[in-house]
Amino acid sequence: DDDEDEDDDELGGRYGAGMMPGGLSAFEATAATIANRGTFGDDAASNPAGAQNPQRPKTQAQIDRRRDRNRILARRTRLRKKFFFESLQQQVAELERENAMLKEIMRSHPS
Repeated sequence: DDDEDEDDDELGGRYGAGMMPGGLSAFEATAATIANRGTFGDDAASNPAGAQNPQRPKTQAQIDRRRDRNRILARRTRLRKKFFFESLQQQVAELERENAMLKEIMRSHPS
């Protein structure tokens, strides 16, 4: 669980212009995190071949905790995605303004 918290901190908050630390996009960072953990935290990925680890049934409290954690992480992911697209929209607007300004300069100063 401590590893998951560190990954969540790395993927959260510091979400400026759509890039994550190390030059990865948020999608690439998330995909890398999932790949490092196995399939969404699947215990089979950390269980060496041949080792016997019979899965015990989960208690209702464990199921509820996991569901709550999933709900929170899903909301955080949706918010990150929303802010990412908002930042892209701002960049597009800035580039369109700059483009219009440059076109106007080219019109007023023919070569």
